[in-house]
Amino acid sequence: MGEEMQLALEHTLKTMRKLKEAKAEIERLRAAMSDAEKAYQATPASTLEEQIMNPCIAKNEREWWAAAEIERLRDEVERLNERNAEYIGTIDRLRRRVAETDVEIERLRDVLKTAIRQFEDGNRLSCHRTLCDEVHGRQT
Repeated sequence: MGEEMQLALEHTLKTMRKLKEAKAEIERLRAAMSDAEKAYQATPASTLEEQIMNPCIAKNEREWWAAAEIERLRDEVERLNERNAEYIGTIDRLRRRVAETDVEIERLRDVLKTAIRQFEDGNRLSCHRTLCDEVHGRQT
């Protein structure tokens, strides 16, 4: 065999080995791809929602129902958020009223302490005036 022929044969054998390795790699990749397909990668929720809510995309009966239900639930959430805001406003007003009432209770305690001291000191007339001023001052 000539030298040229031997070089061609060696080159052919190398090429055949590389093709065999490439074929094995392709089979490995196909097997891996099949496993990935079996995993059924989920479509992101935002994409699904966008597709369901888009009226230009064809839908089956279930998808139309889902779109209507999503819209109904969004309206319900908005209504509940508005109601919640009203409740928060009411709660804030009640908290302010409780704080004001606490201040008034503290003031009345001080008036009663003064009246008690006056009464215990034997100054019943001053005690009477303190209480009457409080009662008449509250009525006007």
